[in-house]
Amino acid sequence: MKKKPPRILLALFAVLLTTAFSLSLAQTAGPDWVRMPLRTDKQKRLGYKGGEGFQMTWGISYCTADPKIVYTCSDTTQIWKSTDGGESWTPKHRGFLANGARSVLVDPVNPDIVFAAASLHNNYEDGHNKKDKAEGIYMSTDGGDTWTETHHTGIYRHEETRGNIFAADSKSAKGGRTMTLYCGSYEEGLLRTTDGGKHWTSVGLRNIPITEVVEDPDRPGEFYVATEKGLYEYRGGQPREIGNLQSYPRSISASPGGVLYAATGKAGLLKSTNRGTSFTPLTTGLPEAFFSDVAASPADPNVVYTKVSLGRIIAPYASTDAGKSWYPADNYDRAGVLLSEKLFYFPSPIAPHPTKPKEAIIASNGKGTILRTTDAGKNWDYSATGFTGGRMVDITFVDPTTMLFGLWDHGVYLTEDKGDSFVDLNKDHPTAKNTVKACAVDKDTFVMISNPTHGKTYLGVSYDRGQKWNYFQKMDRMPQVLFSSFHPTRENVIYAGYYRSDDRGKTWIPLDEPIMAMDPNNGDIVYSAKPLGSNADSQPDSDLNSESGMEMDSGADARVDTVVTPEITAGMDSKAMKKAARLAKKKAREEKANKGSGKKTGKEQCTILVSTNRGASWEPLGLPLPFKFGLIQDIEVAATTPERVLVAAQFELLWHYDTQRGWQQVTSKQGIAKNAFGRNFVKLVAVDPRNPNRVAIGKWAPALGQGDGVFLSTDGGNTFNNITGSMGPEVSIWGLEISPFDGAIYAGTSRGTYRLDQ
Repeated sequence: MKKKPPRILLALFAVLLTTAFSLSLAQTAGPDWVRMPLRTDKQKRLGYKGGEGFQMTWGISYCTADPKIVYTCSDTTQIWKSTDGGESWTPKHRGFLANGARSVLVDPVNPDIVFAAASLHNNYEDGHNKKDKAEGIYMSTDGGDTWTETHHTGIYRHEETRGNIFAADSKSAKGGRTMTLYCGSYEEGLLRTTDGGKHWTSVGLRNIPITEVVEDPDRPGEFYVATEKGLYEYRGGQPREIGNLQSYPRSISASPGGVLYAATGKAGLLKSTNRGTSFTPLTTGLPEAFFSDVAASPADPNVVYTKVSLGRIIAPYASTDAGKSWYPADNYDRAGVLLSEKLFYFPSPIAPHPTKPKEAIIASNGKGTILRTTDAGKNWDYSATGFTGGRMVDITFVDPTTMLFGLWDHGVYLTEDKGDSFVDLNKDHPTAKNTVKACAVDKDTFVMISNPTHGKTYLGVSYDRGQKWNYFQKMDRMPQVLFSSFHPTRENVIYAGYYRSDDRGKTWIPLDEPIMAMDPNNGDIVYSAKPLGSNADSQPDSDLNSESGMEMDSGADARVDTVVTPEITAGMDSKAMKKAARLAKKKAREEKANKGSGKKTGKEQCTILVSTNRGASWEPLGLPLPFKFGLIQDIEVAATTPERVLVAAQFELLWHYDTQRGWQQVTSKQGIAKNAFGRNFVKLVAVDPRNPNRVAIGKWAPALGQGDGVFLSTDGGNTFNNITGSMGPEVSIWGLEISPFDGAIYAGTSRGTYRLDQ
C-alpha cells in the first residue's frame, strides 16, 4: 500500500495548481478589442463583414479528415483558421511568437493538430545571423488555439515560390494522428519527425533551400523534394536528384500514375509521367511568363491549377484535361466587392479541395485577399471575410464618426461611420506602393506624408476630402519621427515633418528642425529631437522601422569591461592597486545599473527641442537624454501646465518629462513588463486628448518576432498595466491613437486595426 503524502504537500500542490491556472487565465484575460475590417460600402450593403487581407499569404492547407477546416499563414499576420471551408477566417496566434509562417499543414487524420514553419520572413542573407528570433517548427494540438515551438531552425523567405515545405507520410497514422512528417528547412535540409512532431532530425539535403515537399500518391512514404538546386526524390530514406531541369522547381504537384508537375520560373510549366525522370513543357493556352505555382486536385487528377507571377498581374490558369490545354479565369470578382483589382502580382499558394474536384482556394498576393473557385478555376470569388491585415500607422479624427486612416503600403482610407465601412482615397497616387507615415485632417482639407519603399517621399494635400490630391515632391529629408497636424487655432497653419504651411497647404516653408510633436492646446509650441551637439539632419537609423531587420543593441544586458590603466596605477603599491581595481569595478557596475536612469554614462546622447514660435527657433527641453538619437520612435505632449512630454525609445523604454522632475525613465518596475523574449521595446505613445493622465504605449519586438501589445496608464504615464487582452498576447503595434471624442483606443497591427471602446 502506497503511503499518502502529508497534508501540507497536498495543500502546497493545490496552491501551485491554482496559481498556474490563475496565471493561464491572466494571459488571456483583459479587455475585448473589436477588429475593424476595411470593408467597402458595397460590401456593407451586401451583408459582407469584410476582410481586406493586404498581407502576403504564404500557405493554405485543408484538413483532409474535415475539409471544412482550412488554415492559412502569412508573412506578417501569423496563422488564420476557417471552419466553413474558407469563406470566413479567424486569427489563431496565442503562443505563436513569429511574425508569420512560410507554410502550414493540418494533420491529415486529426484536425486538431497543425504545424507551421514559423519565420520572421527575412531572406537568408538578412536573417541567418540574427539570434534569439522566433523561427522554426511550431505545433498546435488544440486546433490552433495555442502554439508551441518544437524545433528551432532557420526558415527564410523564398520570393519566387509559395510551395508547401511540409508533407505527411500517409501510411504512418497511429492512435488518431500522423506520426511521420517532413519539413524542408534551409540549413538543416529535409527534417523528419517520427513521433508526431515532438522531435525533428535532418535526413539529408543540408544547406540546400527547399521550396516544396510532396508525397508520391502511388507510393505512400516516398516523396518528391523541390529545392533551389534542383528536384529530388526521397525513397528508402535517401534523397536522389532527378529531372535534369533547366531551372529549379519553384513548386511541384503529384498525381497518381507517376504524374508530376513542376513550375520552373521562366523555364515554364512542365509535366512528367515517369515520376520525374523526364519532363515535357505544357504550353497550350498558357502565356510565355514566369511560372511560380502549380497544384493538381487530389479528387480529380485532370483538374490542375497554375499561377503566373512576378511582374504580371494575371489571374490563375486551370486545366481539366491534366494539363493538355489551359484556360484563364473569366472573372475573379463576380460580386464586385474587392477593394482593389491589383491582384496576383506575386506567387500565390493554391489549395485544391481534398474531395470536391472543382473547388479550390487561392491567395491573390497582390492586395493579399483570399479567393475561392467552385467551377474549376473559371471564376474566382471573394472569400476573405474576417481576414484582416491593413496595417494602420496613423489615424486622424474629424468628428466622432469620421476618421482618416494612414496605412503601411496601402495609402489612406476614410471612414464616416466609425469604421463600419471605408473609402479608398488612393486612386491618383503616383506610386503603387504607398506607405502613409502621417496624416492630418481639418474640415475638407486632408494632408498625408507618403513614404514608398522605393522612390520619393510625397507630401499630399487634398481640398475635397481626398477625392483629388496635390502632391509636393519636396520631402527630401525624412525626420526620425514623422508627424503631421493642423494648428488647433490658426486654421491655415499645417505642420508636416520638415515643413510648415501658413496658407493651408498651398506653399510650404522648410524648417531647420522637423516637427515631431505639437502641444494639443497651444499649436505655436512644437517639439523636435536631434543628436546632442550635432547639426546633422535628423535621419533615422537604417533599420529602425523594419519589423524584422533592426540591429539589436545589447542594452542593459551589455557586459561591462573594467580596465585599470597604467596612468591610474602609477606610483601605487599592490594594495592600492587592488583597491583601485575594486573601485573601478564598482563604478562600472554602477554605470551599468544606472543605464537609462538619466545619469551620463559616456554613451551617445540626444536632446528634445522645443519651439514656442512654430519652429522658427529652438531651445533644448531639460537635460539631454542618455541614449542615441536613433532610438527615438515617438514623441507625445500631454499638457502645457505643467509641461509634460513623453518619448518612446525602443529598449530604453518610455521617458517622461515634467518641469518639476525633469526626465524620468518608466521601466518594468512601473509595469512595462518584458515580452516573451525577455526583452522590452516601446515603439509608440498616445495621450487621451480629453484626459492627459490617460496614456497608452504600443510595444513591438524588432528582429525577434511579435511584441506584447498595448499598456495603459491612468496616472499620466508613471505606472502601466497590460491591456492587450483579446488582441494578443503576442502582437506588435504599428499605430496607436486615442479618439478625442470618446476616448476609444485604436491600435494598428499587421492583423489589421483594433478598437478598444472606453
